[in-house]
Amino acid sequence: MERALAAINMIHNTPFGDIVDTEDDLQPHLYRAFNNANRVLKLMYAVITTLRVNKDHLKKMTERSCITITELADTLAREYNISFRKSHKIASYLSTQTIQAKKELKDWEIQDINHMINHFVDATLTSKQWKKIISPEYFVRIRNIQGGPNPQEVKRMILQREEQLAHSKWNAQQIKAKLNKNKEHLVTYQL
Repeated sequence: MERALAAINMIHNTPFGDIVDTEDDLQPHLYRAFNNANRVLKLMYAVITTLRVNKDHLKKMTERSCITITELADTLAREYNISFRKSHKIASYLSTQTIQAKKELKDWEIQDINHMINHFVDATLTSKQWKKIISPEYFVRIRNIQGGPNPQEVKRMILQREEQLAHSKWNAQQIKAKLNKNKEHLVTYQL
């Protein structure tokens, strides 16, 4: 990363037309940056292809640490027309209270939740709403906007990326063929 930033800073500080002055200093940074990026991509590939998810542990972890608390803010904003800022302030307050009480969100009774909400606004949640808010499955399912974690959206994004990859590979093959043709032309050129 620092090699790439060094190269960018070197180019940024080069006056127009004076690129020859930085060429010798710049190339080693660029080569090392690409080499390091290649190593990172290989490492990421190894991690992703060997990744195994412990679903039981994952389920337990999603019920901890107020991980779905932003859904409280979203519900208050979406269903009660409470401002985004205020609804997040309420969610932050509830999260702080949960941590201080050494509880999890699922441990609260709905009347306690409503009492905390009523410190800020006049809104009352039902038990059904609260169960949705603290449900990791609901949290994922409702986030079906572009880039969201909803399974259908993830499938759509994967298909789109696969199409982009196929198109990029085709473009790369075309460029490679053209470069090989030009190389052959240069190699066989007669003066």
